[in-house]
Amino acid sequence: MQYLRFKIFPSNILALSLTKNHGLRVFASHRNIISEKTQQFLKTEFEIEHKQLFYCRQTHSDKTKILTSQSKYLNQNYDGLMTAKVKTALLIKHADCVPIFLYDQKQKVIALVHSGWKGTKLKIGLKTLKSMETNFGSQAKDILIAIGPCARQCCYFFNQNQEHAQLLKNPEWFEFIQQKDKFYFLDLVGFIKQMFFTAGVLKNHIEDCGICTICASSYHSYRKQKKEKQERINGISLMMIK
Repeated sequence: MQYLRFKIFPSNILALSLTKNHGLRVFASHRNIISEKTQQFLKTEFEIEHKQLFYCRQTHSDKTKILTSQSKYLNQNYDGLMTAKVKTALLIKHADCVPIFLYDQKQKVIALVHSGWKGTKLKIGLKTLKSMETNFGSQAKDILIAIGPCARQCCYFFNQNQEHAQLLKNPEWFEFIQQKDKFYFLDLVGFIKQMFFTAGVLKNHIEDCGICTICASSYHSYRKQKKEKQERINGISLMMIK
């Protein structure tokens, strides 16, 4: 399988996460982050040219950029992209962090967000939704959301000596952390879903693929690569209005 495509969106919305057959090396952090193989695949499979791709630096921030220029690579502290333009492909890189896809059915706006534990703590997904409301007149009840492959609670753990431990002091996170011996297992997706439900997103408007990047052999995983001392490669998610 080359990619996972989400079914919650209408046919004019392309939303997918590529599998391990495609990816990008972490050190390739500037313009040519996408391999020729992946560029050719996107062109052949979806008729997407490289000039249609837009991506950003990604620094685990809470900022989403509304695309107003023709710059393909945004070298600022953004972890999300938003647009109402057709034929404009939004791209994020991730390996265990959560890719979040948002689409407003009425205002015809899309957003694609990279939400790691830091971004989730900062509620980048919610802030992106609020930006859609402010800048495009969106309403939470009209927004469809998909959650892509990421590290799940079954495999995503930390101990008290890691930076994640700060979450243990925040009551918002209590129900999304399970302790097993000296480790704490983190449910990022559960937190994200609850955040959206509280904001007014309808429960049947969220599609969660349920795939754990650490469990599944077909997706890139930072934690798995680190444990096995492999070269670090990120996965790719993409969203576009056709």
